[in-house]
Amino acid sequence: MATEVDCAAEHAVREFLARETPEIGFLGEEEGVSQLGDGLMWALDPVDGTANFLHGVPLCGVSLGLVDQDTPAIGVIDLPFLNLRYSAAEGSGAVVNGSEIRVSNARELRTAIVRSRLRRGRERR
Repeated sequence: MATEVDCAAEHAVREFLARETPEIGFLGEEEGVSQLGDGLMWALDPVDGTANFLHGVPLCGVSLGLVDQDTPAIGVIDLPFLNLRYSAAEGSGAVVNGSEIRVSNARELRTAIVRSRLRRGRERR
């Protein structure tokens, strides 16, 4: 489901990255591939969590990644309504708002917290 906000945000980011990094390709969720790069490609979901956004649920944001061939190199998830920015780079670990984060120490599913929600009307996998 794409909204005017999704399309406008993708268009703005696409134009900015084309101007600043013209040698890197771009793939957007709403408009698809607009240019091919030499192995590098930006991948964008301009409003990740569109249904949440439409319903005023603050768990939504912008997801942007840089892919080198088929390997993720950099990733950023910005959750503006929660003032959180997660980022990671290959070989550099991950941070949230500048503070290092790590994966859980849980080694068994029974000691882990797992959350999932299937969209209504979609098949279970």
